[in-house]
Amino acid sequence: LAISGVPLSRAVAMLNSKLTTATVFARGTTGRQPITIVVRERSLEKVLNYIVAQQSDWLWYKPQSEENTYEIWDQENYRLQVLPKMVQPKTYRLKNITAEEAYRAITPLMTPKLGRASFDPRSNKVFISDLPAIHDQVAKLIEEIDVSLITRVYHVDHAKPKQMAEH
Repeated sequence: LAISGVPLSRAVAMLNSKLTTATVFARGTTGRQPITIVVRERSLEKVLNYIVAQQSDWLWYKPQSEENTYEIWDQENYRLQVLPKMVQPKTYRLKNITAEEAYRAITPLMTPKLGRASFDPRSNKVFISDLPAIHDQVAKLIEEIDVSLITRVYHVDHAKPKQMAEH
């Protein structure tokens, strides 16, 4: 397949005519942009990598809901149209720290302009809506910080302070 200086939408149509098991779509503002493709016997993923490398803000994406479908997006439209559909809500119940403490630790992890977090001090729960990868990070963080701390106080009558510090 050799294409030079044609809009991506037309190049994708030509690429799709050669494919038998997959379909590629140009999404967002990518379809109007001219591209050049010269490929021989490469996997579809390598062809897509070659295409998106021509524009610094392009990416390709394989929707989980549509088998054998690939989409080429500009990053801005991908963030506006695709990522919001991937957001999932989840509730985290804390055992050893307050919901407010967890909330303060979690909020820096949130996806900018997409993720949301809130907490309820009465139920000691934190409510997160964000991408699955962020939920994985939040769960790991909570596992690390939501631990019980045990303080033990001993009364010692006959010992030297230096000996106690060494033991």
